[in-house]
Amino acid sequence: MALEMIQTQTLNLKMSPALYQAISLLQYTNTELVDFIKEQAMENPLIHLEDSSYMSSKPLSSSWHNQPADKTRTDIIEETISDKGDYRESLYQQANVLSLDHSLKKALIYLIDSLSDHGYLEESLELLAEDLNIDISLLNEALAILQSFEPAGIGARSLQECLLLQLKSLPEKAPLAEQIVSEFIDVFITGDWSSLSKELGVTGHDIQKAVEMIQSLHPNPVDNFEQGLVQYIIPDVTIKKDESGYRCIMEDYFLPQLSVNFDDYRILRKDGDKETRRYLQKKYHEAQWLVQCLSKRKQTLLEVTEVVIERQRAFLEKGPKLLKTLTLGMVAEELGVHESTVSRAIKNKHIQTPHGLFPYKELFVRGVKTAEGSISTHDIKETIKRLIASENPAKPLSDQAITMRLKEKGIQISRRAVAKYRSECGILSSTKRKRKD
Repeated sequence: MALEMIQTQTLNLKMSPALYQAISLLQYTNTELVDFIKEQAMENPLIHLEDSSYMSSKPLSSSWHNQPADKTRTDIIEETISDKGDYRESLYQQANVLSLDHSLKKALIYLIDSLSDHGYLEESLELLAEDLNIDISLLNEALAILQSFEPAGIGARSLQECLLLQLKSLPEKAPLAEQIVSEFIDVFITGDWSSLSKELGVTGHDIQKAVEMIQSLHPNPVDNFEQGLVQYIIPDVTIKKDESGYRCIMEDYFLPQLSVNFDDYRILRKDGDKETRRYLQKKYHEAQWLVQCLSKRKQTLLEVTEVVIERQRAFLEKGPKLLKTLTLGMVAEELGVHESTVSRAIKNKHIQTPHGLFPYKELFVRGVKTAEGSISTHDIKETIKRLIASENPAKPLSDQAITMRLKEKGIQISRRAVAKYRSECGILSSTKRKRKD
């Protein structure tokens, strides 16, 4: 076989460092972006950073001595994630981000300092008010704020109040469970559930579900603290409603302000040698490119949010139950960008809505085609929940039976899909849901 040289032409897609940086910036969270910007500023002498003006103070101690107010909001977030100390530090941080008048803030911090190691407030408010020489109404107001903090149940004065606080913090209200804890807590000692069922006029199945929910609560609100503090999330975008309608706001106020120091570039480039000028020109272009990428990142996320506002208006008005089918492809088509761009823009980001804080991806809902059009997976899950809620506990519906019921409603999905949606709803399989009389 003879050897010969052959020249061929092929097309290869290579990603330049600048393009890679632009794509990476798009998918960074705000916390990751802060670290990246600071890293770039250390490597590039032409990048000038001005830290956010947001300041917070260290919590007041029980002796009421003020501590230095020298921490930014970013510092608070980083400490919240990394600190594994006393659970009170978590409460101090939650208190620091609130806008409270001085006297109320002092009362709140004093209550935090007065909590037991188990997170309970064991001293009476009357005695605490006497110690501080303040009106008890101020302490009551501070206690209400403390009891709204995480973990749920913190600041309770009894086990009964601790359980009630946890029930009230649940996304979906449980009025029967709240009534049992509030008015019939002694039944957990007697175990006379049949009498309770008759007195409340509800079925034994309803009582059992409520009791199981109560038993899943934590009698010690700081039990899980050693596993790590709750991570407090600052949204990347907030949707607010005003007189003109809904608008989106980028929550980037704590990001360092970046600018290119052109005066230094001009002076150093003029006085430097050839190698210095080449280096400065490279850094100048890198700094300009970074500014453009940051601006493009913000613009892309705002544009995506504008489409979400338009497509999910019913959700914004009425809540999660009215989430409509919305895919990455639908948004990408409307904006004239690639689907991967939308995917990167919302990756690991959170959005504050009138109905709470959500991972951005939860506002994107896949749809299933039906005879009448399309139905979102959220609606399918709600339908599955309703079917299971009305089933006979002694003969619960299997996934196949649910599949057939959905088919009768015009929703054709596989048994495997039903099992997946059921599991995502936190519902056990039929064998584990079965109740014996």
